[in-house]
Amino acid sequence: MDDRTDARRPDAEITGLLTRLAQRPTPAVVWYGSDGGRVELSGRVSENWIAKTANLLVDDLGLMPGDRVVLDPALHWRTLVLAAAAWRTGACVVLEPTVGDVRLSALLDRTGAAADALPSPEGSAAAAVAEAEDRLILAYPALAMRLPDDSVLEPGDIDYCAEIRSHGDRWSGASRPADADAALKTSGGSLSFAELRDQAEARTAELGSAPVVHVAVDGWDRDALVGLLAIWAAEGTAVLSDRPRDEALQRDLAAERVGLTWS
Repeated sequence: MDDRTDARRPDAEITGLLTRLAQRPTPAVVWYGSDGGRVELSGRVSENWIAKTANLLVDDLGLMPGDRVVLDPALHWRTLVLAAAAWRTGACVVLEPTVGDVRLSALLDRTGAAADALPSPEGSAAAAVAEAEDRLILAYPALAMRLPDDSVLEPGDIDYCAEIRSHGDRWSGASRPADADAALKTSGGSLSFAELRDQAEARTAELGSAPVVHVAVDGWDRDALVGLLAIWAAEGTAVLSDRPRDEALQRDLAAERVGLTWS
C-alpha cells in the first residue's frame, strides 16, 4: 500500500474521530422530527452532547469498558448520541435481542411524535424488555429538558434529559478502547472497534469533501452507524428524519443541499 495514499485516508478511529469532531464549527447532524422540529448540531456541539452523556454513563451509572449497552434503534439524534457516548467509554452497543449480562439499556419515549412518523423499528420492542441494571429513557421532543410525561418511567428508570444537564461537556475519562474489543453487536453479527473503524473508512470512498448525506433509514443498524462514522470522518453532515418520505421532506433536504442519500 502506498503510505502517502494511506496517510490521506480519513481516520474513523472512534477516540480520534470524536476529538476532531469537537473542533468543527460546521454541522455534523441535522434532525427533522415528525413533530415539525429541526435541530442542527455542529461538530463541536455534537461532541459536547457525547461528552456529557459519556460522563453521565461513567460518573452516575458506573459504565466500564466492555460493558454492553442495549440501544433502542429508533432513529433520533439522541439515540445517535447514546451510541457515540457508549463507544467513547469503550462500551459495546447492542442492537439485537439479547440475554445475559447487560449493564444498561436506553430507550426512546415517543411521546410527542406525530401520528405519521415512521414506525418504531422491530428492535425497539426487544430493547424495551431487555433486562439491564439501569435503564435510561430519552425524550422525543428535540429540545426537551425532561420527559413530557414522566408516568412512562418505571421504578428505577432514569430521565435522561433531566439528568444530563448537570454533567460537564468535556469528556473526563481516559479510556481508549482496544482494537479487538467489541464495539457493536447486531443481528447481522459483531464488529470490534478495529472493524468498525475499517468499515467506516472504507465507506468514505463514496464521499467527497464535507458531504451532506441523507441517512434514509427506518432505524439504526450496522450499516447506518458505520455510515454515520464515515460521514463524520469525511467532515460531512448527516441529515436524519423520521418524517414520511414525501415532497415536504424532499424540499427540506434540498434546502440542506443534500448531495447523497444512503438507505
